[in-house]
Amino acid sequence: MSDEIKTHDRYCRLLRRIGSVLGYKTKIRHDRRYHLANPDCVWFVSIDPRIGLEERDEVPLVTFEVLYSEREKAIRGSLKSFEIYDSPIGILVLIREGLEKMRKQNETSEQTVHRFKDYAKRLIDAQGLKRYYVWDETDVDGLAKKLGVTA
Repeated sequence: MSDEIKTHDRYCRLLRRIGSVLGYKTKIRHDRRYHLANPDCVWFVSIDPRIGLEERDEVPLVTFEVLYSEREKAIRGSLKSFEIYDSPIGILVLIREGLEKMRKQNETSEQTVHRFKDYAKRLIDAQGLKRYYVWDETDVDGLAKKLGVTA
């Protein structure tokens, strides 16, 4: 198994564990949305049947895309998957290790991450998307540490 798959999968699993600790359901069903969007992790909330809505299913609250080696076009596709999955919150998680492969000459690792974060943020702003965020692995690691969740 390549390092890329290991690192990407490790962060997907870590996000699922964090969601579970926070009380969300994290099992992704392979329904119509999954085949169109294929998100890396989704945190679901259940609708209380006492509300009286016909839809008593779990609702996607937060959708994650873990970006290991995606370039700009793939980032645009990840944002589209948030829309398809119809969750109000979408979080792109940039993985430094994968972005290293796209580092420009004379660019530091931090500058590469900043460049991709800046691109993703500009893309989100240009589309007027209010609840989409850009993290990197340090944000996920920090949250996991705060909650006592291990990878």
